[in-house]
Amino acid sequence: MNVFSNVSDLMKLRKEAKTMQKKMQEQKLVGESKNRMIKFYMNAAQELEDVFINDEWLSKTSADDVKKCIKEAFRDYTKKLQKTMASSFDMDQLKGMMGM
Repeated sequence: MNVFSNVSDLMKLRKEAKTMQKKMQEQKLVGESKNRMIKFYMNAAQELEDVFINDEWLSKTSADDVKKCIKEAFRDYTKKLQKTMASSFDMDQLKGMMGM
């Protein structure tokens, strides 16, 4: 086994991982509550970029309703992320990166 080929493989894997990370950061998703009063603006790398909360609604709602809407918005984002991941990324490339 050649040590240099292992290093080369690791460098290739790292480059592919960075490329995939960049793709994920560029893919923007919005998760929103059912009443559309709370929205999460996130990317496919699961980085929160912004949050929208309707101020008028917030001033006349309970903390429990706010929590419920936050959970709904996050679940919506998660569903969209799963669909994006399934359709956007080359499964053969992922398998290759994982040595499958």
